[in-house]
Amino acid sequence: MPDHRPQLPPPLNFDDTEVAFAHFSDWSLFKAYALFKTMHRPTLVKLGTQLTTWAVNWYMPISPLLKRSIYEQFCGGETLAETATITNKLAQYNLNTILDYGVEAKEKEKEFDKTVQQLLRTIRFAHSRNDVPAVSCKLTGLAKFSLLEAKHAGSSLSAKQQKAWERLRQRILTITQAAYDAEVSIYFDAEESWIQQPIDDLVNEMMAQFNREKPIVYNTFQMYRHDRLAYLKTCHADARAKGYILGAKLVRGAYMEKERDRAERLGYESPIQPDKATCDTDFNAALQYCIDNIGGIALCNASHNEESALYLCHAVRTRYSSRPPTRMVCTAIWHGRPYIV
Repeated sequence: MPDHRPQLPPPLNFDDTEVAFAHFSDWSLFKAYALFKTMHRPTLVKLGTQLTTWAVNWYMPISPLLKRSIYEQFCGGETLAETATITNKLAQYNLNTILDYGVEAKEKEKEFDKTVQQLLRTIRFAHSRNDVPAVSCKLTGLAKFSLLEAKHAGSSLSAKQQKAWERLRQRILTITQAAYDAEVSIYFDAEESWIQQPIDDLVNEMMAQFNREKPIVYNTFQMYRHDRLAYLKTCHADARAKGYILGAKLVRGAYMEKERDRAERLGYESPIQPDKATCDTDFNAALQYCIDNIGGIALCNASHNEESALYLCHAVRTRYSSRPPTRMVCTAIWHGRPYIV
């Protein structure tokens, strides 16, 4: 009798470097290897940081060196035209791109408005392409850090601060409306824990308005915080009660040393997990929770961790075993459907 059961793809193997690095030249791989080997040495990193700061302060012509090394490795371009070169190349290998306009720590209203305009251009660019499903945004590029800090602390805002808060809300509304109209997802990055609550509140408000039919807005959950798994579940319960899709971008986190130093200095409990193993456990538990509730959660697994990538792929493979995709390196689940790259 013929076997009509669905046949799953062979087990994943991230050790196949020929596939993983097919879009890189040998020279590009050599430069990346040399750069990461250098960055693995704390003494050299510290020295390089000091020398770079000194050179910038003294207006030394180091931009070409930085652009051919660190910048080239981590940035896709200074303009959308430069970015298109990279996205076109990745698209040839069935890889989608998330565009991140990496502006933060600004202080002036003109700078915030400039960021909004650039994000709107980025959204229009993404809308014009099939290989750019999302853009990313940082709220510290749209408002003063001190405003978010005051709002998080529950301080009474001055009349000037209240106007600034309303301008921030309007900027986010403008951006999310544009993303909704263009059918482009927008990811709002997480920040330091002492400014995170107002960010969560604003992003949840945008999700309640724009995520009714499909996920447009995503909040970011830093799973190196010991309270984020519970908060993810709370957000899902709130979304379910109010009838919208929760957009969840999962990361481990970016401010560990700063968070621990501040907690120790000010005498409160550190929000950071006690160790890496606990962080990994919570991260994978969050992945599983999202998969188990995928009808109401849109998930982005924004991790460099190989174990978590495999965990998600296995969970997706299990869920979609009746109609398995041909490729299973999966970074996002969009309202019950996997993005396969």
